[in-house]
Amino acid sequence: MQPLNERAIESLLLESLANAGYTYKSGKELERNSKEWILESEFKDAVRRINFEDSKPCNLNLSYKSQEQLINEALVKLKALENEELLESNTKCHAYLTQGIPLEVLLDGEIRGILLQVLDFENPQNNTFLCANQLHFESKMPKRPDIVLFVNGLPLCFVEVKKPNNHGGIVAESKRMNQKRFPNKKFRSFINITQLMIFSNNMEYDT
Repeated sequence: MQPLNERAIESLLLESLANAGYTYKSGKELERNSKEWILESEFKDAVRRINFEDSKPCNLNLSYKSQEQLINEALVKLKALENEELLESNTKCHAYLTQGIPLEVLLDGEIRGILLQVLDFENPQNNTFLCANQLHFESKMPKRPDIVLFVNGLPLCFVEVKKPNNHGGIVAESKRMNQKRFPNKKFRSFINITQLMIFSNNMEYDT
């Protein structure tokens, strides 16, 4: 049996993700700003659904304008992570994802603190799962990951697919990321939100 090439491995993974409940779109199909990682439309819709529907903790009878302002402030905080050191930004992002983004809102003449949730852990079906391939990002360091997994518009995972028996294998790819990409601040916008990175060449893992 001939070994699978990169395109075949990518197609199999996308098919598996679709079977798991992810919606698939190619990079060209996505309505997005190519300079931004976050799919802002999907993010805003999901965050409004999670936080501001009836009986939700952040409902507070806020006007649509106030809701929009809070969501935009959350986006600003997420995007600002790229300006921080890697460990600090990853720690803060993890707290945003698991606990919520701390914000303030004026209500009845008083400033009140709230935690705006970006993921719904209690009701997974309330989240939006999307996978896309060959997205080009025109950031400080242009990048085209093979596959990106978005949850509520946030790029939480990316996958790099390599051909079997590629020179150096996954170990070489790991060294390239850890020694060249991660220390480079121009690469920061690419990894400030990403929580999981996967590399595959369709071969058994060997340390």
